[in-house]
Amino acid sequence: MNFLRAVCIIAGKDLRVEFRQRENFTLMLFFSLVILVIFHFTLDFTELSFETVGAGVIWIAIHFTGILTLGHSFRQEQAQDSLRGLRLTPIDPAAIYLGKWLANTATLFAMEVVLIPLIAVTLNFPLARFAGPLFLLIALHTIGFSALGTLFAAIAAQTRRGETLFPLLVFPVEIPLIGSAVRSTTTILNRGTLADVVPWLELATAFNLLVLGAGVLLFEYILEES
Repeated sequence: MNFLRAVCIIAGKDLRVEFRQRENFTLMLFFSLVILVIFHFTLDFTELSFETVGAGVIWIAIHFTGILTLGHSFRQEQAQDSLRGLRLTPIDPAAIYLGKWLANTATLFAMEVVLIPLIAVTLNFPLARFAGPLFLLIALHTIGFSALGTLFAAIAAQTRRGETLFPLLVFPVEIPLIGSAVRSTTTILNRGTLADVVPWLELATAFNLLVLGAGVLLFEYILEES
């Protein structure tokens, strides 16, 4: 089977399941609203400026909500014991990984399209003025977050306590990506330009390529353990 066609088949299958069930997206939306309500009543913007803490708010909301999505990306295969079936299909394991990654990335983007305006409204800050740079930063870091989460979700799905193990695997490894995301977003919110965050963008790009490369190379061995 053609490699790109296989990637599209896997991604399309996952997105159709997500669209039909809608359970995961509803859970993400509810969880993000809870996070924003907590921030709304915790942060006093008469003493704090959003420019100072806003990056933390944005990325805490994205990452903790995204963990729900990525942690469930192999739930269907785990429930039906079909990881072994995926391995037996005439599809390159790398195509399975990339298809899962594309579906997860699309789901995270859909969540962020709803979440970012909610942050702006809930915390009363005009994020629209930074729309261009923020879009680039969020897209770049979401790609890496999704690549790492997809890889570790496949590993965690094969353990009895996968949902507990998953965040413990992801959080330590994604520290460079979190650092890049928060620092670069803080600079942009303080009227910086993309030129000011080039080193962070380079770090995020290198991280993304490294994780995607590792996923493509190692996913075959992950499936063999299923």
